[in-house]
Amino acid sequence: MLTSQGCRHHTLPGIPDWSSVTGNDERGGVLVTAGAAGIGLAIVQSFLAQGYRVATCDIDADAVQQLRAEYPDVAASTCDVSDDHAVRQWVDDAVAALGRTVVLVSDAGIAGPTAEVADLDLADWSRVIDVNLTGAFLVARAAIPHLRRQAEGPSYSCPPWLAAWVTPTAPPTPRACNGGASSGD
Repeated sequence: MLTSQGCRHHTLPGIPDWSSVTGNDERGGVLVTAGAAGIGLAIVQSFLAQGYRVATCDIDADAVQQLRAEYPDVAASTCDVSDDHAVRQWVDDAVAALGRTVVLVSDAGIAGPTAEVADLDLADWSRVIDVNLTGAFLVARAAIPHLRRQAEGPSYSCPPWLAAWVTPTAPPTPRACNGGASSGD
C-alpha cells in the first residue's frame, strides 16, 4: 500500500485539502506528471503530507531513481508525456498501483530554447508543443476514463501553461493556478 510515511513536507500554499474538493474524507490516489524534481516533486510531497497515495512519472530517469530511494511508497516511473503509448501504459500501471484515483496533476512542461521566432528551429518548437500541449492532452485522455469510473467529485489538472478543473463529464474550466477550490462547475 502506498502511504505518506516519511514525508517531511507540509502542504503547498494554494493546494487545498482535496477531501473538501472530492467530498470524501477517504484519501484516494493522485497521478502527477513530472513529479521527480522541482515543482512536481513539491506537489507529490504536498499530496503525501495530506495522506494521499501518489504515482508519478518523469522523463529524467536519474530523478525517478532518487525519488524512489527517498519515497519508496510513491509509484514512480520514467515516461515521456509526449509518447501516447508510454502515457497510456503509465496511467494504467499507476491506477492499478493506486486503486481509487481521484486527482490528476499534469505538471510536465519544458521552456524550450530562447530565441527570436525567425531563429527558432522547427524541431525545438515542435518538442515544446509535443510536451506542453500534446502531453497534457495525452495524460488527460488516458486518465479521464479511470477518473470517471472512480472519482466521486472533480479532479484537478494543472498543465504547466494553464490550471483547469477536469470533471469526468465536462470540458475543462479554466481556474487560477493557485488551486482555488471549485465545485467543478
